[in-house]
Amino acid sequence: MNERSLKLCEFDFVLERLGELTETPMGKELALSLKPSSTREEVIGASIETEEAKKLISHEPPPSLSGLIDISPILSKARLGVILEPKDLMHICDLISRLPVVKKYIRINSFFKELSDKLPNLSSLEDDIRRVIDEDGNIRSNASSKLVGIRRGIARLEESIRSYLESHIAKDWKDVVQENYITIRNSRYVIPIKSSYKKTIKGIVHDVSQSGNTLFIEPYDVIDMNNNLQELKKEEEYEIQRILRELSTKVSSHNDELLIARDIIARIDFIFAKARLSLNWDCIAPIWVDKPMVRFKSARHPILGKRAVPIDVEIGDKFDILVISGPNTGGKTVTLKTVGLFIMMAQSGLHLPVSFAEMGIFKDVFVEIGDEQNITQDLSSFSAHLTHIIPFIRYADKDTIVLIDEPVTGTSPREGSALAIGILEALRDRKAKVIVASHYDELKVWASNAERVINGAMEFDPDTFLPTYKLRIGRPGVSNAFVIARRLGLDESIIEKAKSSLSSNELTLNKLLRQIDQLEKELRVELEEARKERSTYEELRNRYEKLMEEISLQQKTILRRAKEEARELVIRTKIRLDELYEKAKSVSNKKEIVSIKDELKELEPAQEELEIQGDRIERPEIGMTVFVPSLGQSGDIVDINEDKVTVLMGKAKIEVPKDELYASKTEHKEFTTDNIVKIKKNKAQNISNRLSIRQLTVEEALEKLERYIDDAVLAGISPVYIIHGKGEGILRKAVASFLKNHPMVESFRLGEYYEGGWGVTVAYLKGL
Repeated sequence: MNERSLKLCEFDFVLERLGELTETPMGKELALSLKPSSTREEVIGASIETEEAKKLISHEPPPSLSGLIDISPILSKARLGVILEPKDLMHICDLISRLPVVKKYIRINSFFKELSDKLPNLSSLEDDIRRVIDEDGNIRSNASSKLVGIRRGIARLEESIRSYLESHIAKDWKDVVQENYITIRNSRYVIPIKSSYKKTIKGIVHDVSQSGNTLFIEPYDVIDMNNNLQELKKEEEYEIQRILRELSTKVSSHNDELLIARDIIARIDFIFAKARLSLNWDCIAPIWVDKPMVRFKSARHPILGKRAVPIDVEIGDKFDILVISGPNTGGKTVTLKTVGLFIMMAQSGLHLPVSFAEMGIFKDVFVEIGDEQNITQDLSSFSAHLTHIIPFIRYADKDTIVLIDEPVTGTSPREGSALAIGILEALRDRKAKVIVASHYDELKVWASNAERVINGAMEFDPDTFLPTYKLRIGRPGVSNAFVIARRLGLDESIIEKAKSSLSSNELTLNKLLRQIDQLEKELRVELEEARKERSTYEELRNRYEKLMEEISLQQKTILRRAKEEARELVIRTKIRLDELYEKAKSVSNKKEIVSIKDELKELEPAQEELEIQGDRIERPEIGMTVFVPSLGQSGDIVDINEDKVTVLMGKAKIEVPKDELYASKTEHKEFTTDNIVKIKKNKAQNISNRLSIRQLTVEEALEKLERYIDDAVLAGISPVYIIHGKGEGILRKAVASFLKNHPMVESFRLGEYYEGGWGVTVAYLKGL
């Protein structure tokens, strides 16, 4: 995108804020040099990059990069063979020390894995530097064995010189020294003596105090020791230079890796700055579409900050040209700049301060905002304005957007509006997207009739005579020049005279637009009231639904508790029955037997009286029609055994004891589902939910169990309790194997401690 458009949309303001959020000079350099891209992969990739970094730093603060410097100049010196200073080496060491922490941090997000993998491992170089240089930038004494020896020699010599001078000051020179201390001049140990005693001590004068009262003399007796000291210090300096040269060579050998590390750290710093900017400005990532268009909701220009009035604006979907009109200082220019700036930001990988953003990718953004004169080129504002617009027409196409504030100003309104319409039609022919701000009424009329062109109005409050800075797409705005002039204090007679000079068409148009403004304001008030009522309704509906959920939950809870209580009651009753049964086997006292029978009757469910139709049949025969009171049905005898007969009722064959057969007075009815229900009911009255198979052989037990499950299914009883005892577990295993393969058994388990434990198997039957 061209530099002039970037400048007019104040893109540099965004870059400055972005640069302030970086921590390193190289990261800031990337931020300030950021430019929009028109390559789809780059744009979307950069936007996702910002989003992922935003997630990362929102979850956990990133490691600090503060204090790092750009090591590129240091590496350049090393490549040229220059011996690096300890501070330079420590800057390199500082960078290397941050790499593992940064690597570990960014690997939390898989999006940055590739970047993390590129960070080199330079720990060996860091170790080499830290082995030689301490945290204060000084060369360590143990940097080399030679340096250790040299510094020991220096320490011994310095101690000897001090010891010699201190002993003579204390004894022989205490009257001639100015002060009782030893100092250094020209890198040599000296003593301060009074100038009046300069001939008392033989030696070399190295310095004189400003007053001239003190001479700094190196006594002849320590000259040789000072000379030896200087030689050792030279050796120390040579050894340090050798060590630093060796380190500098190592740095140079890792030049490429260090540059990669430097570039990645700069990149990470820049990425984190983008994420911080998004968080600071409460931004979101745009939704990207395949065609060049823009749709922003609640867009806030970042320069205005909290003062910005959010605007909704769109272009490129339903229409290609938007003509915005309205009062001066109403926000038209801000709207143009907001659209241009947001396109530039988004295509630079930055997020946008909006509540919603949908857009395509533009090849270029052409911007013409402001009224300027070019004195050096002898151009009027009209000429300067047109000079910038003409290239727009030449280079515009379907992938570009053009933003123009007041097209073709500086000439007569009639000619200017005609020329503006011509320019817009040319841009429309080239399928460019255009947003233009204008006061021309002719442009408003053209926009209301032209294809894929629409008017937009910057709102103006008719009550307060102040702009609201909100954009309404779909109708033209009113300039309200007379209203503003009156508010600013212009004489009313001048305003009325000016009004009289307007044509009736212009007055009518302005009047209609003002009426539309007033009507729209009233509609918005009604809409707001409707929204409040809807909100109240939604709240009441939610409360009702929540109440119904609570009632349903309470019903389920009550039903569950009732079932649990019923189940516990049944279990307790059956346990008591077993206890009475066991007790009855050992009781011989008649009174106790009667008591047990009475208790058993209390535990039994109430029996319904059976309806008897005829006399009991003593000798049943095949083909005889009989009535079975327990089933409440008649049927034909089809088979006779020793104690039972098989009665055909409809399509069902039922085994009935011989002593339950009565003569039928009526024709037997078809055996229906209702009959089955009756059978279930009567079976339920006559069959227990507990079966004891203790002391039976496996064969006998399974035969009895098979008949029992058939009866239980028919009676609708579930679960059933099969009492097999604990013993050696043979019956228990046989029962488990049988139940596992039975088609009517849903599941089974061993009994709980209150149900009989391992001596009982509880079976749940299908459909019950």
